[in-house]
Amino acid sequence: MNTNEHRFYNTEFHNRSTAEHHAVKNDEEYVDVFKTDYWKNVTPGDLLAGTRLKHELTQEQLAEKSGIHQVVISAYETGRRKLSRRAAVKLAAAMGEDPDSFFRNIEKQ
Repeated sequence: MNTNEHRFYNTEFHNRSTAEHHAVKNDEEYVDVFKTDYWKNVTPGDLLAGTRLKHELTQEQLAEKSGIHQVVISAYETGRRKLSRRAAVKLAAAMGEDPDSFFRNIEKQ
């Protein structure tokens, strides 16, 4: 395992950035989850929801911090509305994150 790879345990999963996450297989083998089929179906809204939960925020709390209404955040997370780069910048700033992290799966395809 080189220095760019990171191991994690379930308790540490939410404390790492999306790019650092790896899936554990058989407790011994580590697989880069970005190289699995799982990411083909992950949307920017899924990544937004995961990031929000990582920061232990409700949609309402994120709405207050970002200035984007809770109903709109819900629509982004459920895929009823496409997450724009402009909204991603506001939401990411409210959580101290990189807005590109919501679009990682799209860039990798």
